[in-house]
Amino acid sequence: MSILIPDAVFPDGHDEERRLAAPHDLVICRETDPEAIAPEIWAGARAIVGYHRMTFDAAVAEKACSAGILVRAGAGHDNVDLAAWASRGKAVCRLPGYGAGEVADHAIGMVLALARGFLHHGQRLGDPGMVPGSWSPLPMPPIVRRLAGTRMLVVGLGAIGSRVVPRARALELDVAFFSPSAKPGIDKALGAVRENDLDAALARAQIVSLHCPLTPQTRGMIDDRTLALLPQGALLINTARGALMDLAAVERALRNGRLGGVGIDVYPHEPPGPETALLRSLRSGDRELAGKVVATPHSAWSSPAAMRAMRLGAIEIARDFLETGTVRHAVAVPNPNGLSGRT
Repeated sequence: MSILIPDAVFPDGHDEERRLAAPHDLVICRETDPEAIAPEIWAGARAIVGYHRMTFDAAVAEKACSAGILVRAGAGHDNVDLAAWASRGKAVCRLPGYGAGEVADHAIGMVLALARGFLHHGQRLGDPGMVPGSWSPLPMPPIVRRLAGTRMLVVGLGAIGSRVVPRARALELDVAFFSPSAKPGIDKALGAVRENDLDAALARAQIVSLHCPLTPQTRGMIDDRTLALLPQGALLINTARGALMDLAAVERALRNGRLGGVGIDVYPHEPPGPETALLRSLRSGDRELAGKVVATPHSAWSSPAAMRAMRLGAIEIARDFLETGTVRHAVAVPNPNGLSGRT
């Protein structure tokens, strides 16, 4: 029996994963196109561990005819057709939490970078026109502000959002959250205000940090309409999923002052192409956006410890399924009626 990684992203020999997978063989491919993998390799796999570079649609589910499980080596599963896999008797699992602390740190770091003007002041320091003796925080950029007492709204209270709240409270932020599925009483446990109406919550939030999954309901949730609800000069952070935001609307809000600044780690298409206007404007040195945008390349989750936890955790879920039939962290379970069976 073998475990197949069809779209492996790491160039090493996967030695630790091989040891963990034993006695099962671990087959490594580094393809993005399913057709580039021989049919016999697909057919021989009893478990699949997939990353983000391949789309696991119905055609791939058919190729993996012997596999009983697909483990998405990550927290999201946007690239998996859940219904197609479940209807063919295959479970789909994800791997939550492996880099949750890192993402929470990253989100708070973006808030600090914007609110304390790190980019603006760093750029001034590197200005060849700055002469000795002229050091001053003035003129102070409008993005700089006191954090203590500022209302921060955390949208989504899963593994990451629930870690952002205590970090924000440690900075004396006034923290609220919007998460319809959050358990009763969690607001008291976290010391945060529970919001039940997202529009009303946005209207009260000077900082918004997104930590919700991408669903049909959340896709494009940050658009011209919702941005117009924010107080003038609000800060927006997205370390969740790129398609939660309309980047064109975000750029318009930055230019008209509705948004004071934005931190972005995720993009609607990754890697973002030259057609991504906001990043193109940043690269061109657009002075109107100077100091207002902190952009990172979907790296919020990353650290050596998180990377190792991701790689080994995904293999462990696949191995346990092959050994005992255990299905952990399922987002779809086998369903012969063709429904996704999401859990």
